Amino acid sequence: MTLNYAPSRGRAMTGLRLAFASLCLVALAGCAAQGSMGNGAQNIASMRGGTTVDSSLSQFLETASPGRVIQLQQSPWGSNVEVTAEERYYAASGRICVHLRVMRPASAALPQAQLACRDENQGWFTQRLVTKALERDSLGLP
Repeated sequence: MTLNYAPSRGRAMTGLRLAFASLCLVALAGCAAQGSMGNGAQNIASMRGGTTVDSSLSQFLETASPGRVIQLQQSPWGSNVEVTAEERYYAASGRICVHLRVMRPASAALPQAQLACRDENQGWFTQRLVTKALERDSLGLP
């Protein structure tokens, strides 16, 4: 009498189906968890350096083409600044963003690179430049 310990084709297919079903459940759970993440002002407030902008800057950002300039008495970067719009692009987050150059005409300081992005639900907000943060971290600066 010989014993056959090889799995039958039916058992192998059942194991394959079970593995596929488990993979589908894990994928769906990941999608559900991602969908429950907050949006809008809650995300903006929790972003390091994220600040909503006032209506005058918001209107400027909505239509600004590269090279366009606005003078602001008050801004997220301080008072009496000159803001120049630069490149406009779609970020990986799906938001429209605009690179900005911010200057204080009364000072001899060099222009600062800044970034503003538009959240579909909450409007425009300033955001720190990730590359600038990485440069600062690599130099050991705060």
